[in-house]
Amino acid sequence: MWLIPLRDLQWRHRRFVLGAVATAVVFTLALLLGGVGSALRGEADRAVQAVGADAWLVREGASGPFSTLAAMPDTVVDQVARAPGVVSADPFVAASATTGGARTVDVTVIGYRPGGLGPPVPTAGRQPSRPNEALVDRSTGYAVGDTVNLSGINFAVVGQVEHMTMRGGAGNVYLNIRDAQSVLFKGNRFVTAVLVRGAPEVPAALGLRVLDTVDARSDALRPVDQQIDAAHALRLLLWAAAILVVGATVHLAAAERPQDLAVLKALGASTSTLAAGLALQAVVVSVAAAGVAVLAAPVFAPVLPLPTHFSLGSTIGLVALAAVVGMLAGLAGLSRAVRVEAIEALDA
Repeated sequence: MWLIPLRDLQWRHRRFVLGAVATAVVFTLALLLGGVGSALRGEADRAVQAVGADAWLVREGASGPFSTLAAMPDTVVDQVARAPGVVSADPFVAASATTGGARTVDVTVIGYRPGGLGPPVPTAGRQPSRPNEALVDRSTGYAVGDTVNLSGINFAVVGQVEHMTMRGGAGNVYLNIRDAQSVLFKGNRFVTAVLVRGAPEVPAALGLRVLDTVDARSDALRPVDQQIDAAHALRLLLWAAAILVVGATVHLAAAERPQDLAVLKALGASTSTLAAGLALQAVVVSVAAAGVAVLAAPVFAPVLPLPTHFSLGSTIGLVALAAVVGMLAGLAGLSRAVRVEAIEALDA
């Protein structure tokens, strides 16, 4: 009995192939949107992990070290270093900027104390050790040996990292703290956060707010929260569209063969068996479409203006959800299986 739905798929292959192609387009879009959300969350994870701080201290009232430019005198770093529970304290600056010169690129400037917390390990070259040197992310388009201009100041690119971006793909540029202050604050010695190792007990008189790594990650995500929410909402709409496309395909296929269903009932097949056969067809179409989407999504990902990331988990999740979509879509043929009567097998 279970071979009959599969033979029907073969017999009406054109209809089912068209349904699978349409569903594959929907699944591809859903996978791309999921990849965008995953990439944006990954940006925040990598940014926080690369710094390596146990706690982040920002000015009272500031939302965090990444989303708000709440500057404070860098003398606060020494004050924090003397607080109970602090093993070490380092200055930190993070703010958006745009490169000058021949190439205009939106970047995130991150300033740190050489030898302290803040910069990631370079994948090429080295970390800046002298004034007017920069470590850049590959997405900026700058490579080791290039010169990058920020606020009219030229910096020699001595190192490069990969996948260190923020705010939806803006590459990070790492400078020593003094250079970052020159770029962002015209040389005024301000910081936007104090990076701490240890469990700080900061006096209230300093007017600082203590954040842990979870808080810092949430703050890094804040500028792209709306994009992530929009991507999630669109994915839900696409899943609903996939159910409708597969459901319509199965329903039309069932509507074309009422006498076939009647003959099966006359031979003893129950309504539940017929419904299960239609659901099997829907699952096969849906899972096949998911397989096409898994292959197609990475091909179309470079077209998007936002970064995308596809993990093994998201791929497996798509196939699993596709099976669920198929089972739900199979309900479209249930009404036909319930209404058909065995006596219809006698009709010519």
